[in-house]
Amino acid sequence: MAAYREEQERWRTLKGRGSGGGDFYRSLGARTSKRFARAIVSSTLEGLTSFPDAFRMLGVRKAATFYEAARELGIMA
Repeated sequence: MAAYREEQERWRTLKGRGSGGGDFYRSLGARTSKRFARAIVSSTLEGLTSFPDAFRMLGVRKAATFYEAARELGIMA
């Protein structure tokens, strides 16, 4: 019974830590694969893929988000 109460308390402290939301830019590579995301971003910046197509494939809606993703993926400085 004590172990159960300890576990309940542990969950309460974990719950109160943050908003619980993830980091979009860090999970982008996991959702699509980093290799694919880098290829699409590079191709778009080189002019081979259109921005609307890249946005759709990456699940991005705004140019600012696209450019931030490019920075997080190490494509832009």
